[in-house]
Amino acid sequence: MFSEKDFERLWFLYKTGGDLKGVSINSFCISNNIPYTAFYDWFKKTQKKGSDYQGLETNVLKEFLGDAKIKFP
Repeated sequence: MFSEKDFERLWFLYKTGGDLKGVSINSFCISNNIPYTAFYDWFKKTQKKGSDYQGLETNVLKEFLGDAKIKFP
């Protein structure tokens, strides 16, 4: 089972890397061993709350990045 933080980190990494390289979110999820359907369910729920990760503060960005390694397909 994946946590809220796992999905937040995946979304951030995708928007700052995968999306810019033209990688689909489905491929990005697969390359990071997260089922796309689980991510999609989280994303729908999060977007209904009105969350927007484009406005993250610098300290939150550092927390998300941590030791994360970005994998591009």
